[in-house]
Amino acid sequence: MQAAVRRTGVTLRTDVIRQTAQVTYLQRAKITTAVFKPLVRTTASEIRAEIGVRGKPFGMDAFRLIPKRVTARRGRRSRDWPLSGYSTGPGEGIRTLPARGGRSAAFVIRSGGRLVMLRRTSGGRLVRVYGYPVQYFAAFRAVHDPVERRTREMFEKRLRHEVRYRLEKR
Repeated sequence: MQAAVRRTGVTLRTDVIRQTAQVTYLQRAKITTAVFKPLVRTTASEIRAEIGVRGKPFGMDAFRLIPKRVTARRGRRSRDWPLSGYSTGPGEGIRTLPARGGRSAAFVIRSGGRLVMLRRTSGGRLVRVYGYPVQYFAAFRAVHDPVERRTREMFEKRLRHEVRYRLEKR
């Protein structure tokens, strides 16, 4: 029984990573580092496998920036910069940071060879715009339901295999 739970836990982790990658534009490597390996807990009455999803919010440049180019140009007034937004995943709309006058409070610059979304605070400081961590996407029904369904199927399949293996071994 414990072998079936342990083997199903590995499949569970893989499925969470795969389903999360389908609902977001985050790179699979960033999702993989946030999803921990399964922990099998055994008590007198139950055996269970748990995975944890933990991470920090990613900068908006980890998602899809719109437009995919520098919007903060030198020599142009900030009110003339094009509207900047982001999209977190397929099927998600384009979001902007609200500002006065219907403009986006965010703008895109190139820093260290990468595109980075920044916004200006009320004091005039430039602050990087952060998005969502992996656990935000892992809690979606579009991720949770298929993973749960497949985990049940895999556990039953692995349990049948383990029982058959143990009986043949005797």
